[in-house]
Amino acid sequence: SMDLQNYRVVDLTHPVSARMPHWPGDPKTEIQQMANLEQHGFNLNRMTIGEHNGTHIGAAKHFVEHGADVSALPAESLISKAFKLDFSEPALQDHDFLISGNDILQWEEKFTPIESGSLVLFQTGWSRFWQNSEHYFGLEKERMHFPGISLAAAKFLVKERQVVGIGIDSPGIDGGLANDFSANRFLAEHGVFHLENIDNLESLNCCGNIVFIGALPIENGSGSPCRILGLVKESG
Repeated sequence: SMDLQNYRVVDLTHPVSARMPHWPGDPKTEIQQMANLEQHGFNLNRMTIGEHNGTHIGAAKHFVEHGADVSALPAESLISKAFKLDFSEPALQDHDFLISGNDILQWEEKFTPIESGSLVLFQTGWSRFWQNSEHYFGLEKERMHFPGISLAAAKFLVKERQVVGIGIDSPGIDGGLANDFSANRFLAEHGVFHLENIDNLESLNCCGNIVFIGALPIENGSGSPCRILGLVKESG
């Protein structure tokens, strides 16, 4: 059995608020008080939120006509061993940085092979810009600039490493300059979910993490805002 005394819990989720950055064109998040203690004896808000707002999961249905919806994600895929690959240095130097298959191979040589059935999380340092929407999306005229992964990297992780999901602390797996979502579409076509707008990846170790993804089982849903928590092995 898992001895949780040897783990610390880290929250990888941005707080949900109406002030969150939103993908251009996506529905805004609204939190509106509908009942209060004085009048009703309890507080209650109504929340309006897009499936892909804030820290969220994307299911195959987001990009594939008959892809599995978010309620069909197997529960066991939502708790998994997670590898954290830190590419924040090159990403902060080049805001259009795309992680390549070769970058991942070099990381494996330095650290450890990525295990089949695991979750791979890319730290780009982008979550530090979360409070500033312009900066977070790298908005410039009609273009966006933020880091992602290449189609080749997605193919490598799916085909050669059989990962269950891929996550990133930027607004999108494909990076800001992408116009066809090719990495994300490839993941969806192969039943691999994605996580975007993750926070606090610097708190994970490179290896030996366990990550829990609290995705809502939305019927017909293409994705879901979710609470993502990491269990990190204490050293020693």
